[in-house]
Amino acid sequence: MIIKTDSEGKCQAQGGPATCEDTDCPEGGAAKQEVAAKLGVIADYSKFHPKLAIAFNDAFANTKQMLPDIKLPGVTSADDAYSVLAQKGLYDLNQDPDYDVMSPETKKELAYRLAEHAAEKIKKAAESSNFEMEHIGSYDVICVPKQNTDDYQKLEERTAQARKEGKVSVGSVQGLINHEIAHGINNQLGISNIPEVRTLYKAFVAYSNPSHLSMRAMSDIDEFISEGWGEYMSEATPRPIAQYLGKTIIDKYNEMYPER
Repeated sequence: MIIKTDSEGKCQAQGGPATCEDTDCPEGGAAKQEVAAKLGVIADYSKFHPKLAIAFNDAFANTKQMLPDIKLPGVTSADDAYSVLAQKGLYDLNQDPDYDVMSPETKKELAYRLAEHAAEKIKKAAESSNFEMEHIGSYDVICVPKQNTDDYQKLEERTAQARKEGKVSVGSVQGLINHEIAHGINNQLGISNIPEVRTLYKAFVAYSNPSHLSMRAMSDIDEFISEGWGEYMSEATPRPIAQYLGKTIIDKYNEMYPER
């Protein structure tokens, strides 16, 4: 479900420009961060390959088009996550009525102290593991390790190989990003609590045939849902399980936001 550019090369989504297709843009990550900000995303693309920043903005724009009221996650390099985590943490504190008793200064101090601790943990995890990108649920931020922020071609190759081996449902960077976005969607809509989805996941695991989705989908129900949404949003002809999970997410969204 990729948004196309118009005759002037400007990408259009619901509400206006969605992304920048110029990978040699002299403004670099800053211009693409402005695009992300228009979509409601707190992003730091300063260390991202331009094509990766574009892929994120495309995925965010497509999600916003499908599910306009869904809160999109932040995105940052895993080894430089402090600033985005702090901004995201402060935003969440300001939205939570339980913290209204705190002064703005106290909220800021708390958000930045927690972000510093979390950023250090994420950096160490990125250095010691081999994840392509990771959704940090407590912050709703997607963190990308350094080896994947600046070498887009290798990230594409690894993702394509993982799909050939049946490890993931989609062999593209776009699918990888949509997978991580789905973790935030699940947290907001509660898809993993739907009885029919839980039953389908149990049957999927019991049948032990990851070719119907992926090996990753078998690890837990959250990964199952994210693999399904990643395929639903990234493939022209998603497989039956992915179609079901995609439709379930859209139906649940429409139930929670009937005015849409």
